Amino acid sequence: MAQIAKPLLQLTKAQIDAKLANSENQWQLAWRRLRRNKASLISMIILIVFLLISLVAPLIAPHNPLEQRTTNFQQTPPFWQAQSPAGKDYNPSFILGTDSLGRDVFSRIIYGSRTSFVLSLLPLAIVMLIGMLIGFTAGLLGGKVDNILMRITDIFYAFPDTLFIVLIFVTVGNTAIGRMANGVLLFALSIGILFWVGLARLTRGQALTLKGREFVEAARSLGASQWQLMWKHIFPNSLSIIIIWAAYAIPSFVLIEVTLGFLGIGLRPSLDPNEIFLTSWGRLLLDGRNDIQSQPGFLLGTVGTIALYVISLRFFADGLRDALDPRQKG
Repeated sequence: MAQIAKPLLQLTKAQIDAKLANSENQWQLAWRRLRRNKASLISMIILIVFLLISLVAPLIAPHNPLEQRTTNFQQTPPFWQAQSPAGKDYNPSFILGTDSLGRDVFSRIIYGSRTSFVLSLLPLAIVMLIGMLIGFTAGLLGGKVDNILMRITDIFYAFPDTLFIVLIFVTVGNTAIGRMANGVLLFALSIGILFWVGLARLTRGQALTLKGREFVEAARSLGASQWQLMWKHIFPNSLSIIIIWAAYAIPSFVLIEVTLGFLGIGLRPSLDPNEIFLTSWGRLLLDGRNDIQSQPGFLLGTVGTIALYVISLRFFADGLRDALDPRQKG
């Protein structure tokens, strides 16, 4: 033991500082692992592109997504068709063609990415706020508080998620809340009401595990309050697993919106060009369902975009899970 400690004792202060400076913290190590995962890195780049598209949609959309260019329901075919079944020729300015009202399909998909990206993050913020608050409080305080909060969690866990959201939209969709931001707020609140349960159970388990650790006991013995224990010790050490949970939850939110839109009870379509949320991918699926024979570009373009977005989210989540796993080496 003395022989092992001797080289360490012989290190000067400058050498020790240099070793500490060259050492990697948890997030630097995770980033290095993530960069080695090519699938996750490519997926992250694709998601960044989606984010940029959603931010600058009015600048890159080739046409006004609400402008109707025909009155006889003749649809412009997509780029892989020279002519539509109705006899209309392909127009290179409409890459994916037009719908039955003459609106550019490609521009509508670009504007739909803005809505779908917001519907990925806004519900997540509500879910994380409710889930972490309940989970950490239950795990840290324990006793009767833990028992009451977990029984409430069990009640919400019993609700069938998608069916309950459908009922919310059917009953509240035409009210003032349902019309706010064309239904975006109602969707986010619906998701937030139900999907916090899994995160609450996860964070409760983390709190129960970490509050018995030595560094938490030491902070408590030094007079740290429960609030300080949560935000200075328990929350930072739970952050990696919360990030992984969030990365896997986002694709579910996107698919729920797509399902509601396809059923015709999701976000409300807008006719105001000044609206931020003009349409969504779920609404585009509904509009393109009846045009699959005459205008396949509408449905296929939307489905391909949704698939690329969801698959990228899944691969990125897998990469985050591996990168933040403390059992991984290097």
